[in-house]
Amino acid sequence: MRKRGRELTPTRVLRFACPIVAASCLVGGLALAGQEGSAAVVVVTSGALLSALAMIFTCRWPFVGLATTALVAFTALAAYGLLTQADSLLMLIGAAAALAGWDLALEEISRPRDADPDGTLSGALEKSHLRSLALAVGAGLLVAAVGQNLQMRLPFIVVALLVGLGVWALERVLWEVNR
Repeated sequence: MRKRGRELTPTRVLRFACPIVAASCLVGGLALAGQEGSAAVVVVTSGALLSALAMIFTCRWPFVGLATTALVAFTALAAYGLLTQADSLLMLIGAAAALAGWDLALEEISRPRDADPDGTLSGALEKSHLRSLALAVGAGLLVAAVGQNLQMRLPFIVVALLVGLGVWALERVLWEVNR
């Protein structure tokens, strides 16, 4: 029988996949922008790889600062890509994958190891957390993709009210999913 902490759960698979997807999207977006020979791409590539490794290493060394530093680095790399006219969809997917990886890392770090010996409660919590995370990331990517292609001029107060309505609606959907 394997130890409980070493099982291959969906959270563990996603914890490894998210940083790899994030690094691939960020580096690929810059390469598609025609900057594959510049020194900045070498820095971005090494930064993306180091950030991915840092986020993956939180499985072995559960340190919140390591995952947070990797998230900040991924976000900075995505912002650099957007500023240099790289493919914005790849930059958004990379940033969303980094955020999902960070969330999963913090969830696993903060989970008590011996509170649920048979794993029934933690399995239900993990499934609920993954559903909430998928809904939040999917909604964020959808709003970002629509926002790129939709050109409208609205007063600030209207935008603030629409954002508030969207946050309220997302909160209600998450409440229904987790109920």
